[in-house]
Amino acid sequence: MIFNYTKEELEYLSRRDDALGKKILEIGFIDREIIDDFYVAIINSIISQQISTKALKTIWDKFLKLFEVIEPSVLSNADIKLLSQTGIGIKKANWIKNISDKIVKKELDLDKIKKLDDQELIDELVKLPGIGKWTAEMILIFSLERKDILSSHDLGIRKGLMKLHNLNDLSDSSFKKYRDLYSPYGTIASFYLWEIAKE
Repeated sequence: MIFNYTKEELEYLSRRDDALGKKILEIGFIDREIIDDFYVAIINSIISQQISTKALKTIWDKFLKLFEVIEPSVLSNADIKLLSQTGIGIKKANWIKNISDKIVKKELDLDKIKKLDDQELIDELVKLPGIGKWTAEMILIFSLERKDILSSHDLGIRKGLMKLHNLNDLSDSSFKKYRDLYSPYGTIASFYLWEIAKE
């Protein structure tokens, strides 16, 4: 599945920021894949931490081959060593098993928390082992398609903003200015800032 956004969001961002508007025209629509299963997205996000896109694909393929069905009851019952054999290591295997256990024991209701607003949901996700604020924000984008996430913890976004606006530095207050400028479509702005950072 692809993150769903329209011309309306792009026109809004272009009106708010001329420099970004020019890049939007130049780049065109950006397709970003999402994982619409909230639980699977959480597991994928934990696995993806501090590894390359290529490494993630290799490990994820192994994961899917080893566990044909990615669901809490399956991973809760999985042996830690078996989980780690996919290449994720013992620490991540423990995080995944811990979260899966919480769901099985009904200590965590994903259907309930995914209805929370952005900040409340981030606050709930960061309580889980292995999930920091950046990971939580990426889950909101790449699973739940939340449209107003501009992560101050993301180096690509920061680099994109600095390149776009010829900035030598980006303070927290300056970042907040851009977050407010792009709201309520910070996520869509993020897609373009990531592309700009790669140029």
